[in-house]
Amino acid sequence: MIKKNHRFKPLLPKQELEELQYQAIEIEEKASRLGNGIHSTTIASIQELVRSMNSYYSNRIEGQSTHPINIERALAHDFSDKPDIAKLQRVAIAYIDTERALEQIDGKGLDKTLCSTILIQAHKELY
Repeated sequence: MIKKNHRFKPLLPKQELEELQYQAIEIEEKASRLGNGIHSTTIASIQELVRSMNSYYSNRIEGQSTHPINIERALAHDFSDKPDIAKLQRVAIAYIDTERALEQIDGKGLDKTLCSTILIQAHKELY
């Protein structure tokens, strides 16, 4: 359990944010070109792998660490006989299913992604 509230405060860089914003835009532009020329089947495979990875790390941050092998087993509907592991597997699947559902929302771009209607939809999908 975290007992010091300073860990919950956002960390803001002391340097000028304008340079970081420029770098973020540059990274986004370069990332958008990565998929050019890659077969759609390959992209879909990578997306599935990244979803599992996102689930693993996001849930680990939340203190619900599900081993990647157990995530893969859950994706194949092979849940553990141990209730605590099976519960974590279901949490991981819920995260992955939510990510898939949110990808279908027509709202590309950070300004639209963080609007309240999408956050409400994310909460609805997860819970």
